[in-house]
Amino acid sequence: MNYSEVLLQEDHNALIAIKLLENAKKVSQSAEIYSLLGYSYFSIADYNNAIKSYIFLSNLVPSKFEFKLRLMESYRANNDLNNAKIIANKILSMPIKIPSEAVDLIKQQAKTILLIN
Repeated sequence: MNYSEVLLQEDHNALIAIKLLENAKKVSQSAEIYSLLGYSYFSIADYNNAIKSYIFLSNLVPSKFEFKLRLMESYRANNDLNNAKIIANKILSMPIKIPSEAVDLIKQQAKTILLIN
């Protein structure tokens, strides 16, 4: 567990975590950094920056359902239903490499987004 994770879990101090993570991404483009950064931005309702982090993350690891789910949720929280539905369709078209309940749940959440008018 890194320092920014500790801040998020124990102190819930997302602003300090964001500052640390923004500096960290200058030296490393790891999925963990962008995942924590997206989560941190989402937790303070900075959905535009959460979306940017999750777009990068989804491109970095395109086969990961969880990252696309987070992107879809960020678009939805930002009242951008059109882009949320685009991501929902991408999720539904993704092949399942290892079947799991988690993937089934993510696909169900994508179907739910598509039912919203």
